[in-house]
Amino acid sequence: MEELFIFKLIILYTFTLSLFYAITTNTPILKSLREIGFNLISAITTTGFTASNYLDWGTWAPIVIFL
Repeated sequence: MEELFIFKLIILYTFTLSLFYAITTNTPILKSLREIGFNLISAITTTGFTASNYLDWGTWAPIVIFL
């Protein structure tokens, strides 16, 4: 049951951050979903890969990622 909650939380974070990133940087929504999704999963799994600079997403985005 806890795994389902964590999965839903990851999906919620991905869509929220993608929408915010797409609106603030005028990036297409599919591109922002790909970048945010990859970087978020990469941070969660601690692989260290990045597709874009997550510091450009706003001041609260890195805080949300590393919670």
